[in-house]
Amino acid sequence: MLLQLESEAVPWPEVIEQAAKANPIGFSQYRVVVDADIVEYGRFGHRGSLRWRLSVRRWVSVEPLP
Repeated sequence: MLLQLESEAVPWPEVIEQAAKANPIGFSQYRVVVDADIVEYGRFGHRGSLRWRLSVRRWVSVEPLP
């Protein structure tokens, strides 16, 4: 699923914050499980590749992918 997570009310997990500070231009992949609400469905982003915009209510788990 291609999506965009919006985390305004809930802080980003520490593992993502650390990766962003270490390499702000870099690209990282994570396996993420969240409780979220659908904000919007459609075609957004680069060449319409994003399908879902989700607003995070709670981070359940975040694991960096190799």
